[in-house]
Amino acid sequence: MVFSLALRNVLRNKRRTLLTMAGIVAGTVSILLLGGYYEYNYWGLRESFIRSQYAHVQITKKGYWAKQEQDPFAFMIPRSPDLVALLESQGEVETVSAHLNYFGILDTASGDSELVMVRGVDPERENGINTFFTRKSGRDLVAGDLGFAELGLALARKANLDVGSDFSLSTVSSDGAQNALPLKVKGMIGSYSADFDSKILRIPLETAQILAGADGVQEIVVLLKDTDKTASFRNRILPLLREKGWDLEVTTWDQHAGYYAQVVQFYGGYFRLILMIVIVVVFFSTLNTMIMSIFERIAEVGTLRSFGTGRLLILAQFLCEGGVLGLAGTAAGVILAFVGALVIRLAGGIPMPPPPGLTTSVAVQIMITPHNVAVACLIGVGVPLIASLLPSVHMVRTQIIDQIRHGS
Repeated sequence: MVFSLALRNVLRNKRRTLLTMAGIVAGTVSILLLGGYYEYNYWGLRESFIRSQYAHVQITKKGYWAKQEQDPFAFMIPRSPDLVALLESQGEVETVSAHLNYFGILDTASGDSELVMVRGVDPERENGINTFFTRKSGRDLVAGDLGFAELGLALARKANLDVGSDFSLSTVSSDGAQNALPLKVKGMIGSYSADFDSKILRIPLETAQILAGADGVQEIVVLLKDTDKTASFRNRILPLLREKGWDLEVTTWDQHAGYYAQVVQFYGGYFRLILMIVIVVVFFSTLNTMIMSIFERIAEVGTLRSFGTGRLLILAQFLCEGGVLGLAGTAAGVILAFVGALVIRLAGGIPMPPPPGLTTSVAVQIMITPHNVAVACLIGVGVPLIASLLPSVHMVRTQIIDQIRHGS
């Protein structure tokens, strides 16, 4: 009964109702499309760090991250094959890979030299992790490519190297000697990170161990099937490792990807500002509509109250009218936002230049999440209800005789 009357009252002045709903629709669409834009950026940046640099979880000896540059070979993981086998047996795990990391000097035939971060990898396992490289040229490393290397695109440009070019890689070995190996560029890789691309040099793990005179690895990385389970996996695996005799440090990708946290903070500030603007617009457009609607019906309310209608019922009536406006506007806004996201997806996304510190331009999609839908619905319905409450409370507190006299 109350809802039916509220719907009729809302439709009394169709033009005013449509204008109010237009504000709610615009606010809802803005929240969902802008929020979806940010969510896609968060997702893309997160997965690029995970699937080109860190994986989800990193397992090292304690102190490795603080002292890896001073003495990288002092942090070899004991019984690393057994640890890899243990990790692979866990249900959440998709892939496990071992790394041997140290710094070296790349020398070219033309006399160019570059400081590089050497990463010895198992090519087959690593290719299963690194699925988010944005650009590649040449071919992937495979098992047996002992004399070949993959270089970051920015590093290859600095050193004037191309696929098939020869160069020499030297480093200080684990016993303090100077070692060098001749290598050939098999491929070049590009990620979203300019810093990573300017120093990464990947070679097969066996080649890295020969060059460094080291047997073993300092880091084992784990790619999970679900990013959302990263924290729970870390918390579960730590006591299991101690139980099996390994006193190791377990870190997660977000502890190393500081740039990701900065981006989330930066975009989050803009999104909160947009939310505040939407709230203000929706509040005052609904408030204006409800004030005008109530002002036109003061005498009507006085008559209803003179026949015994309670204040709470009248208050509920006006709140229901605000709720109808909010529900209708929000529903239309959600539908339009999903249609807009679909159109953008079919069009191939929104072309965007590389953000600061990154190297690759992207076509951004709109990723509408349940959380953003919930926020949009809360604002789209809740704000009109609050806007309806203020003039309604003032109305029902007015004396009946004053309300009836207003009509005359």
